[in-house]
Amino acid sequence: MHRRVALLAVLPLVLAGCVQTDGALDQTAPPGNLTQGIELPFDPLMLDHDHGDASLHEVSFGFQQLAHHPLGGGPGVSSGAHVLDVKAGYLFVGAYGESTVGTKGGFYVYDLKNPEEPALVGKYLFPGSLGGDRSLEATADGNYVILGTEALTCAGHVNPFGPGIHLVDVSDKANPRLVFFYPTSGTHAVATHRIGDKDIVYAVSGGTENLFQIDRVGPLAKLTPIGELGFGHDLLFQDDPLLNTTVLYAADGGGPLNIYDVADPANPVKLGTWNIPDRGDRYYVHTVAAEIIEGRRIVVVSSEDWLDYASPFWILDATNFEVIETLSMWTNPGNVSADGLRFSLHNPRLEGGILHIAHYHGGVWSFDLRKPEYWSNLPVLGVHLPHEDTGYVPGPTETSVVSNTLCGAFNLADVPLAFDVETGDGVLYVADIHTGLYTLKASFT
Repeated sequence: MHRRVALLAVLPLVLAGCVQTDGALDQTAPPGNLTQGIELPFDPLMLDHDHGDASLHEVSFGFQQLAHHPLGGGPGVSSGAHVLDVKAGYLFVGAYGESTVGTKGGFYVYDLKNPEEPALVGKYLFPGSLGGDRSLEATADGNYVILGTEALTCAGHVNPFGPGIHLVDVSDKANPRLVFFYPTSGTHAVATHRIGDKDIVYAVSGGTENLFQIDRVGPLAKLTPIGELGFGHDLLFQDDPLLNTTVLYAADGGGPLNIYDVADPANPVKLGTWNIPDRGDRYYVHTVAAEIIEGRRIVVVSSEDWLDYASPFWILDATNFEVIETLSMWTNPGNVSADGLRFSLHNPRLEGGILHIAHYHGGVWSFDLRKPEYWSNLPVLGVHLPHEDTGYVPGPTETSVVSNTLCGAFNLADVPLAFDVETGDGVLYVADIHTGLYTLKASFT
């Protein structure tokens, strides 16, 4: 539903995209209810500026930047940061690694003893290319990392190791070592979860074997196939307190969101399905976040888009998996077009009733879902654009994506490009593919 609302004091201060401000921001101002279709005195995402100049994007509301790590990025080299996972007091940062002259693929390990200042303690790098989305997760004890790799990127980079699933032992954080490799036709995303006494891995891969367990018996751990689950695009395992079981949310890209009881991982039981209302030929069931809020199971589904329409996310009430209710749909103020991924949404995280979501060149946004009255009229709590100048300048050869447009449609050469967000002990971590890892502290509570 489209609506017009009065502009509150917060709106002209900063929302997203290339707006410079004079003087201090009023961090105490009440958040505006920013829903699709509202009229703004400026275009918050598409102002005339150089999309590749990080220094033009020093824009923030509701956040203080605490730390920045360029990873392997620098002049002529993109950082490649695109996926995050926090486990057992450590932050694991996946680096894409696609260019023959750019950053290597793999991951970095940060100690979170001081979560506001993550300390680099180890890294695992190789000249291959990780999968395109959630291609890294760590086990609950933080002792193993699962990496998904693809065969050939649409920029033409061939993975020299071939595509598959890498199992990396990180029990010694300073010296990660590959202990097992399982070949696939290409792995775009992985998810792992402790179910009973087993570490279960689901990989979005070609072929019939995509469900595994990590066997730790013997001198080296290995991945053992245990079954098959229908294709997904991105995945979320979650222990569900309402059903007292483990649930897997499988976002199926051009298909629906499918939800399974995976207490017995090899024999999943389908609990429900949801698809985009009035979808037509638009939108993509890309990524999922879920949490119990006020006794209701609230699910967020984000779309990843690249055509001439705004990229949305949906808020669902999935308390009853058999009858999932669509509560609202959000797009950026002004309904600015996704424009070849430039202003697409990407990965969400939901914790403590606050939704954080990566918005590519639009930075990272945070919303308040803590009260039921907010679920259909979402208050924006904060917006931040990664903006550190690492010396990287997008160009036809000096980029982790090699060319300014991928597959003729995907523009991934802008700075910033926020791909993923993760929470940890009161801070927010942001993966910007070109300039690296950011640690933010929210001023809202």
